[in-house]
Amino acid sequence: MKKEEFKKLGRNIKYYRTQKGMSCANLAKILQRQEKVLVEMEEGKRIYQLKTLEKIAKALDVPLEKFFDFEWD
Repeated sequence: MKKEEFKKLGRNIKYYRTQKGMSCANLAKILQRQEKVLVEMEEGKRIYQLKTLEKIAKALDVPLEKFFDFEWD
C-alpha cells in the first residue's frame, strides 16, 4: 500500500470509531494498545497488521472490507 492509502485507511477507521461514539482511548483499551499508537494508525503514520485490523473491525462491529472503501474520499 502507498502512504496515501494508509492515511485513507486510518481516516476510515476513525470515521467508524466516531460513528460508534467511541473515543480513541476506549478503542485503545479494548485493543490493549496505547492510545498514541492508535492515533498514529488513524493518522496514517503507522502500518497496520492484518491481525490488528481484524481486532479493530470486531471491536467496532464493522466488516473489515469497509476500512478499504476509499471511493468516498
